[in-house]
Amino acid sequence: MPLPDPGAAGFTPLLLKHVQQHPNLKGWSVNPSLFSILLLVLIVNKGGLIVDVEEYGRNEILQVVQAMVQSIFGLSTGYISLGRSTHTEELPWKLFRHDPLIFSRGPRHSPKLAHTPSRRTATVKGWNQRFADSETETSYHNLDQARLDLPDVLIVTGLENAPSTVQMKINEYLRKKQIEVWIDPVGEDGERRTRTWRFNPLIIWIRQKTTKVPCWVIDHFGCNTSLHPSVISLPPRDLRLGAIVPKSYISILALLLPFTYIHPPLSIHISNLFSAVNGHPALHSTLTQRAVRTFPDFVRAHRLLLGGFDLPEDFETRLYEKHFGTKDSSQKGKETMSNWINEFCLRTDWAGEVPDIRDLLKKNLGEEDIENWYATLFNVEGVWKVCMAHRVRQRQEREEVMWLMTGSLAEETKKKDIDGREDRILNEILQTV
Repeated sequence: MPLPDPGAAGFTPLLLKHVQQHPNLKGWSVNPSLFSILLLVLIVNKGGLIVDVEEYGRNEILQVVQAMVQSIFGLSTGYISLGRSTHTEELPWKLFRHDPLIFSRGPRHSPKLAHTPSRRTATVKGWNQRFADSETETSYHNLDQARLDLPDVLIVTGLENAPSTVQMKINEYLRKKQIEVWIDPVGEDGERRTRTWRFNPLIIWIRQKTTKVPCWVIDHFGCNTSLHPSVISLPPRDLRLGAIVPKSYISILALLLPFTYIHPPLSIHISNLFSAVNGHPALHSTLTQRAVRTFPDFVRAHRLLLGGFDLPEDFETRLYEKHFGTKDSSQKGKETMSNWINEFCLRTDWAGEVPDIRDLLKKNLGEEDIENWYATLFNVEGVWKVCMAHRVRQRQEREEVMWLMTGSLAEETKKKDIDGREDRILNEILQTV
């Protein structure tokens, strides 16, 4: 069964069927919910994914997420486990020298390489001297520069329990989208050199929901979902790795995002929803500018994944011509397609441009002929909770009363979470506004 054409009616079920029937999966039953949200996050490519799990099921969820990323989307993965004992100085090398993965034929760089002597080594900028003669220094410093690379997808556990300094360092990497390290040996001028790696992987954070995390960490994640071990099946040991859904296919879907139109009444409705969340007395929200700016893209992606619109046979060529001035996607240099897509979307946003699907279809069509490309309330409802649930929490009763009286109240140091009510309030807002 071939990959379904973008725009086909029932697009996501058809794509899932193609994946399920692929011989590489050896009959493994893929969780539809997790598959759909991974697809959504990869298409939008603006923020990571939070997967909330129970403590006892974390390893199973980790295996499934890693297997899906590697075997279905063909993306390289890294895995880091953080915790209360993690030091800030370890972070760069935890990102380069991947911890052994639970499901893998072995990481791309075996941990034994960390102890292999090399004429060229790298040292983290700001490395604390107290680690200089320890085994930690040996483990993380003796890495061959030629073999240092970063994964497409980084799976993280324990971030919610890590010290605030570690969370701040992770936030810095995500904000700057780069990692800077010192390079040895010293140059001819006696100065130590620095080398910078672009750091822009998709972050999948598998967390315990009950632990509170600063809003500036949460803000880097666009979507949130919850998984229970009972609703997943573990991948087979002999699962073949590959790209059932290749990067080029995801890129085509991402390039179609700007052509999915959100008409002014729907934009106003979305704005009203944000206002309702911010003004709800029972909810404390962290709706930042990043959240407000990226939510419409998730709405557009949801519309694309539903399908039900026509595209000409040569639409891919026209997409490349319109965005990049070339008919061949392989002629765009060393930068990844996702970087080009993000830059194009930013340029059109800044310029206030709204790409017209009629330019792509090359037809003289009326408004009624392109209504299928319009996002609807159904698309807003489809991504509302996955984009908002991790950005809100319920206020305690006393805090809610004080908020109504004064408009604000300092949070208590410790408080008891009440599970489930946040989702109910979000649903009420969606139905009322």
